[in-house]
Amino acid sequence: GQARPKQKYPSPEHNPLHAKDSHNSEYNTPPPRPDLPTISIDDVAEHCDEASLWYTFRGAVYDLTFFYHGHPGGEPRLLMAAGQDLEPYWEVYRQHFRGHVVPWMEKYRIGNLSPEDAEKAKKGQFGDMFETDPIRDPNNLPCTVKPWCGEPRIDLLTKDYITPNELFYVRNHLAVPDIDPAEYVLIVKGKGIKKHKFTLEDLKTKFPKFEVTTTLQCAGNRREDMHDDDHKIFIAPHWVVGTKFVYAI
Repeated sequence: GQARPKQKYPSPEHNPLHAKDSHNSEYNTPPPRPDLPTISIDDVAEHCDEASLWYTFRGAVYDLTFFYHGHPGGEPRLLMAAGQDLEPYWEVYRQHFRGHVVPWMEKYRIGNLSPEDAEKAKKGQFGDMFETDPIRDPNNLPCTVKPWCGEPRIDLLTKDYITPNELFYVRNHLAVPDIDPAEYVLIVKGKGIKKHKFTLEDLKTKFPKFEVTTTLQCAGNRREDMHDDDHKIFIAPHWVVGTKFVYAI
């Protein structure tokens, strides 16, 4: 397995999480709907093109055909999962587990799977795309774990003028790419310029190096002001203050 990076500061006895993984919370579980018909998993599978897009999720059946052109992730993502259970895909694209998606989908629920078909739907799982993610410093506290979004302990943020790399806030939307340095290529192209390809070694050796001390702040700060008992806006990750001012060279 991977070795944990060397820590500059010792961890507290308890490494608190700012937010626990909530994908199994009540907000992400469809409510019972005995008033709706039972639809077989085979019938759902037939609705798998842009003319009719049906999906299942935890025993519920949804018709989201109208959403074909409205999905923020694009039409191909909806087609990829059409006629199938959404949970394996949501385990990859975990931004769906935000608490407001399932309640919104309930408006377009058309039925239920039988208990037997609901069990069958659970068997369609992918591997864990996050298993090769790097091991994080325990003092980089996670807001979300998969994908990893983390921020430093507040009491450590002011101990150094330059924030240590292992404490620098991390913002991911998916897994960290597992790249072979020998195969890495950066392609630069555009209108009016000649196309260039650079290997990682090119980038390290062919250009002058500069050091610039700068202050970085995540654009997602103040999100907690939009998520409390009075504001049911489920936006992830829920930063506290560790992403406000980090210093880097």
